Amino acid sequence: MVNLFWGDKQYFKQQKEKLANQPITEESIKYNIDNGEKQKRLAVKFPRDTEENACGMSYSLTYKLLSENLAKGKRILTKKVLLSRSHNERKNLKGGIAKHGA
Repeated sequence: MVNLFWGDKQYFKQQKEKLANQPITEESIKYNIDNGEKQKRLAVKFPRDTEENACGMSYSLTYKLLSENLAKGKRILTKKVLLSRSHNERKNLKGGIAKHGA
């Protein structure tokens, strides 16, 4: 595994904890809903069988999943959670599996 972080590890740890303990706001839920809808609108401008359509629809789904889970008080977008998901769940979130075979 490659460490992509350079700098003060203690500062990074503090910021990570601060983020994890930050309250989930209506604003963050709305942000994900709005961006999901935007990605879907952009995706349908491309033919259904294109990479642009698939990518936009994938982003739309990811934003939708995030907003639904944030509304339930769940933070699903963490490395630990993502790595624990099954192959099929990760495939549906896309980004890497279909395109890169991850």
